[in-house]
Amino acid sequence: MRLAGGADAPARTRQAEPLCRELADKHPESAPAHARLGRALVGLGRYEEALASYDRAADLDPGRAVTHLGRALPLARLDRDEDALACCDRAIDLDSSVPDAYISKADILAGRGRNAEALAACDNAVEIDGSLQRAHLFRGNILAGMGRDAEALAAYDKSIELDGYDGNARLRRADLLAASGRSAEALAAYDVAAELDPQSA
Repeated sequence: MRLAGGADAPARTRQAEPLCRELADKHPESAPAHARLGRALVGLGRYEEALASYDRAADLDPGRAVTHLGRALPLARLDRDEDALACCDRAIDLDSSVPDAYISKADILAGRGRNAEALAACDNAVEIDGSLQRAHLFRGNILAGMGRDAEALAAYDKSIELDGYDGNARLRRADLLAASGRSAEALAAYDVAAELDPQSA
């Protein structure tokens, strides 16, 4: 579930990058300006450059939790997961009320097969904001990977309850039903997912 970039970057991200760069050039001492440029570069898949921009932002204002969280994105894409986890932890230390820091941490941990820790991070995000749909989706994915199917289905159901138009949650739920041998339910779930996204292979 890592952040996409590169050739698939939306046109608006490609348009935003030179504007963000101009802003950072005009305001070289502005941490938010360099962080915005870093975010745009991540969206374009230019992770080394993004990291340099986030590093500049962190040097200028080391107390901004959002900057450290932003640094985790290019680090994870560069397979520097331990450094990325350290950034998530730093963001949490600075502001423990930001659920995205826990979700990013869960994503990285799950990618390394550290599912119990990833689940704990997701639980923290849900505790902070139970209405955060992607936190429940992540929980479902992690629980499914742990073989805890009933809990995973409940997490997917909660995700769908919060955003009924999220085809990803419906597809994951259908896959899990199919893998559990609940074919009729799986087919019905796939039908709904296909209605939401008819172009999905």
